[in-house]
Amino acid sequence: MRFKALVLILSVLAGAVGIAWVQAPAASACSCAVSTVPEFVEFADVVGSGTVRRVTPPADQSSSAAATTYLVDLDAVWKGPAVAEVRMLSAVSSASCGLEGIGQGDRIILFANGSGPLEANLCGGTWLYDDDTAAELTSLLGAPMAPLPAPAPAPGAADLTAWTIVVALILGAGVAAGAVRYGLDR
Repeated sequence: MRFKALVLILSVLAGAVGIAWVQAPAASACSCAVSTVPEFVEFADVVGSGTVRRVTPPADQSSSAAATTYLVDLDAVWKGPAVAEVRMLSAVSSASCGLEGIGQGDRIILFANGSGPLEANLCGGTWLYDDDTAAELTSLLGAPMAPLPAPAPAPGAADLTAWTIVVALILGAGVAAGAVRYGLDR
């Protein structure tokens, strides 16, 4: 009887140590400080307005911080490069400060950071377009710039790519045939 009690006590103790030893994954939650439009402008590299053309959710949504990709057609730019189209990343969930709730066809005011794909979040000011915010941006930064149209592909660029593939395939086939022939001659 004493042996069973000792085994039970040691099992409970080992289980408690095992549970305490394993660390829980870090939790994340979005908590934004109240900010003003001038503060959003100060911290953003790009400030503009436009329409969301496409929203591409992450392939793996097991994390609320996984990146959703937004393709936005800009119609006005107050700060940053005046480009017609931007690609922007944001967490998939508002729990991780993502732009959850913004979808294809929505017109937004964008406060984003970066230079390649831009990054935006719930705490940075990016949200649905409203005239009051646009007027405040114009008051702070002056009239917005019209974005420059995206450069058109060079004439014949697609033809050049197709020819490159054809030539590479022919050269590859020639090298493979030469290797087989060389192997047979030995």
